[in-house]
Amino acid sequence: MKNKKGEAVLIGVVIISMIILIIGISMTMLNLSVIQISRNHTNATTLYVNTEGCAEESLIRLNRHNDYTGETLVIDTTTCIIIVSGSGGTRTINISASDADYTRKLQIGVILSPFSISSWQDITT
Repeated sequence: MKNKKGEAVLIGVVIISMIILIIGISMTMLNLSVIQISRNHTNATTLYVNTEGCAEESLIRLNRHNDYTGETLVIDTTTCIIIVSGSGGTRTINISASDADYTRKLQIGVILSPFSISSWQDITT
């Protein structure tokens, strides 16, 4: 009879240990998911802010020099490829920005005189 009580206690300890282990693994997986979501949000926010910076810089350069045709700018960890097209009194600025695994594209319409923005849109692919 004593042997049966020992086996029951041992089985109980094993079951409780397995439950604790499963809860621990579940909590770890949940924490890893939260960390990944936070990292993705941070990367997307960084790309958004840096792309806006590239857009502002391209507008400043176009305002100073109407013959500005674009360039590649690097802000922090974001690389922006800027292409300016158009003739006469209007220009279109196309910006393709990338940072890690993320890409954002902008298209900005500009009127040169008086200098103003006629459109600003995110381009989705």
